[in-house]
Amino acid sequence: MRGALRTMSPTIQVFFLAFMVYFLAGIGELIYFLTLQLVVGEQALINADLRDARIVLSHTLFFQVIGFLIAFIAMLRLTGQRLNQIVSMEKLQWKYFGYTFIVFLLGMFVLPGLSDLNAPLAEFLPADVLESEALRNAQNEKIMVQSDPIQFGFALIVMGLLPAICEELIFRGFLIRKMLESGMGFHGVAIFSSLLFAITHMQPLKILPMFVLGLLLAYVYLYFRNIKYSMFLHFLINGSQILMAYLIGTGVLPSA
Repeated sequence: MRGALRTMSPTIQVFFLAFMVYFLAGIGELIYFLTLQLVVGEQALINADLRDARIVLSHTLFFQVIGFLIAFIAMLRLTGQRLNQIVSMEKLQWKYFGYTFIVFLLGMFVLPGLSDLNAPLAEFLPADVLESEALRNAQNEKIMVQSDPIQFGFALIVMGLLPAICEELIFRGFLIRKMLESGMGFHGVAIFSSLLFAITHMQPLKILPMFVLGLLLAYVYLYFRNIKYSMFLHFLINGSQILMAYLIGTGVLPSA
């Protein structure tokens, strides 16, 4: 299979990577629940609240590591490519970290307003989709808006740092590189990869801000030619939301 994948077109390799992500995510979920069953026992697992913060965070950890990171490493092995062939990793420059921080401030100013623009989409969505997203939002709020410093640290790693690493390797690293190899133009690559980024998060009421976030991450990667800057931006966006939620949970900041 390794030899066959090396000769496949970049487009086919992207589709194969998508299959690998979802396949390994399913395997990871099976491993997770089997492990959980061994640790807590079958009856305790049956009676457990799967919306509990500890379960959600540990489940997300498995998904990020197995679904994204291992899939990315497996694709490198199967295509016979090295990390520096897929991911542009030029020498780091402090001025680009500064520019990235300015993009972060811009994003924090623009993204909340885009959520409001996205709201009318709710009129066209099925009730079960709206209910599913509302439950997911309530679950995330329960995880992040709390006063436990240990849970805050775990959330910062699992929901802040890991997505910044794993999702950037997939969406800005492998995906953008393969799109460029297929002949797609600079701006087309940014737009299409951002659209896929927004769709795969499966949150229709946040699809516009997720798309714009994807654009910010894509252009940071494409202009600065080093995935560490887009990882830095991704972590700043996620981490700031987790930090503000924690400060609200501890009473340092007022709740909305």
